[in-house]
Amino acid sequence: RKDWTVALPLLENMAGSAKHALDESARIWHKVAWSAQMLGDMERARAGYRRSYAALPTYLPTLQAWSQLARTQGWWQDVCQTVPHLLSQTSDRMSVSEHAAHLFALGKAHLALRSPEEAAEALMKAVELAPDLAAAREALVEANARIEGRGPENAAALIEQYRRALEGRLSPDERFDYLCRIGRLQREERHDLHAALETFLQASTLRPDDPDVLHELVEIHTLNGHWSRVVQTLEGLVRVSSGGDKARYLVAMANILNYELEAPVEAV
Repeated sequence: RKDWTVALPLLENMAGSAKHALDESARIWHKVAWSAQMLGDMERARAGYRRSYAALPTYLPTLQAWSQLARTQGWWQDVCQTVPHLLSQTSDRMSVSEHAAHLFALGKAHLALRSPEEAAEALMKAVELAPDLAAAREALVEANARIEGRGPENAAALIEQYRRALEGRLSPDERFDYLCRIGRLQREERHDLHAALETFLQASTLRPDDPDVLHELVEIHTLNGHWSRVVQTLEGLVRVSSGGDKARYLVAMANILNYELEAPVEAV
């Protein structure tokens, strides 16, 4: 620590008192920043990394050290500034796990800065590289949840992201969740009942007795006027329900059989 205490002011004086080539200036300011970081003065380190970056934005040691410090300190704007440059220079030399970790950090930064679309893009790439990175999948769900409800165009982009996620290694529960998200977007945002129906039918093959999916199918069949299918789906809800809910489904079935399908015997 004593050495860093001595070195830091000397390096700062060297960096600020003379004219240097850009790469030399970037190198010296990087040393200033690293010395400050070793002394625990993170804001001073941050200022040094910024000066190094301003001198030469492609100076790799600064990008590596600054991006790592920014991640640990929660300096999300700095993460967004450094990680893309770092990836553009070194992604082909990174391991898959390192590449995914950087993309995850970038996605987290965009989330913190309230840019869910940019966050989702980075996190989707992280998940594609490392499907088992649970934290990235959870963050992607959060980012997409913030995007949902913003109209058909955003819904289309989200559906595409979810479909790409379905191509990865997923548990049955994760696959079911993505299918339900796609189906809801297709129905609520895209107003595409045909596509939503196909998607919820896929989900129902994973969980045939899931009440939420059965409700979605009842609603879509009702909107389409497919009354026999409504009855079949209500029968499924009757099987998995009890008490007042079961009674309501039975009444709904009777009404449809009597008034829509003109089958009063079956209604009784």
